[in-house]
Amino acid sequence: MSETSLSPELSARLGEAANHALDASIDTYLVRRQRERERRSAEQRKVVEALLRLSIPDHSQDLSSTASSLEQAISELRSGGLSPQPELSHSPTAQAAALRPYRIPAAELNRVPQAIPEDATVQILGPPYVDKWTSQNFSGNAQGQVAADPQTGDISFWHAAANGSATGGAGVWAQFIPDGGPRLVQVRSYLPYSYLWNDNSQYGYTAYNHAEFGVYVLSWDLRGNNQRVEQNFSYQVWSNSTGWWDNAGDSGYGYAYLWGHEPPYFEASHDRIYRAAIFCSGSIQASGGFFGQALSGGQISGKVGFVVIGEQ
Repeated sequence: MSETSLSPELSARLGEAANHALDASIDTYLVRRQRERERRSAEQRKVVEALLRLSIPDHSQDLSSTASSLEQAISELRSGGLSPQPELSHSPTAQAAALRPYRIPAAELNRVPQAIPEDATVQILGPPYVDKWTSQNFSGNAQGQVAADPQTGDISFWHAAANGSATGGAGVWAQFIPDGGPRLVQVRSYLPYSYLWNDNSQYGYTAYNHAEFGVYVLSWDLRGNNQRVEQNFSYQVWSNSTGWWDNAGDSGYGYAYLWGHEPPYFEASHDRIYRAAIFCSGSIQASGGFFGQALSGGQISGKVGFVVIGEQ
C-alpha cells in the first residue's frame, strides 16, 4: 500500500485547497440554485398576495405576526423524536456490500448489466480521517447547525426556516494513493444515517426541501501541485415542495451509497495524492409575506464508519 503520510505543511495546504474547492462546488449547484429559487418565490408571492387581497374582504391586519414562527418550524423538525446524534442501527449486509462492487440485479434494471470484475486491491480507511468539511448559509428567518468530526466520522446538519432559506453540509476527507497505475478506482463508504424533514405551507406560500449525499475527489501531484477534480458525484435522498395548505414530511434510517447509489469508477495513478470528501448536504426554502409564512426543516445525521478504495 502506498504511503500517504505528508508533511504537516503540505497536509494543511492540501486541506485548505480541498475545502475551498468543495465550497465552490456546493456554491455552484446548491447555493446559486437556492438564490434563483428565492427570486422566483418572491415573484410568486406578489401574485399570490394580490389574488388574496382581492378574495379576502378584510385584509387590513398584517397576519404575518400571527403566523407560524421559526421556533415552531424547529419544534416540528424535532417532533420526529430524532436527536442531533441518534443511535444508528447496524447492518452486516450493508457493511458487506460496501466492501466489494455491488450492482442492482438485471431483473430490477430491465437490462443485462455489464460484468463488474472483482477489485484487484482494496484499501480500507477509517477514523481518524485526514480532515473535515462544513458549510452553511442563511437568508431571512432561518437557523441551523452543521458538524463533522474527523476523529469519529460523525457528520450532520439540520436547518429550519419560516420565511427564509438555508443551505448546509458536512463531511470528512479520506486521503489515499493507489497501489499502482493507471488503475480504475471507486470510492465506497459504510455510512449509516438517520434523516428527518418537514414542510408546511399556508395560503399561497411555498416550501421546498432537498438533501443529498456526495463524493467529491481531488488529486495533486506528489508535491501538492497540479490540482484536479477527479469526481463530483451526488445522489438525492429526498426532494419535496408544498404550496397552499399542503404539508409533508418523513423520517427514518438508511445506508448511503449502496444499492444503485455507488459512485462510478475513475482512472487514477500511483504518482498522485487523492482526497475524497464523503459528505451530506441539503437546502430548504420557505416563503412568506403579509398573510403568513411557510415552514421547512431538514436533518441528516450519520457516521462514516469506513471508506473503501477499490482498485481494478
